[in-house]
Amino acid sequence: MSAEIYKSPIERPGFNYKTWQEDEKNYREEVRAFCIKHSKGKNIGETIRIQHADSYAEYMVFSMSPLKLIHLEVGDAWDSPYAELLTPKKVEEMIEREIKLKSIFKKF
Repeated sequence: MSAEIYKSPIERPGFNYKTWQEDEKNYREEVRAFCIKHSKGKNIGETIRIQHADSYAEYMVFSMSPLKLIHLEVGDAWDSPYAELLTPKKVEEMIEREIKLKSIFKKF
């Protein structure tokens, strides 16, 4: 079964050259809090990224069964045409891979 993609329930912050990183961090945290408040289960609030053009399309898990993802409007706000083809199994693999990569690069 393929994924359902939703627009973020939290408004994207306006761009400020001096604070954009902190603004995006806060935006992600607000979307994550929304997911945790309104959904239950494994991987809720986890983020996945799909390579697209010169950056990534980012999505947050709202539900694994059925698979529901929230599009995160960060960076260039890319939206991948492949996101709706994702399965729960593939999302699980992507989350595990992201966690492993973060643990490796955290050491440097």
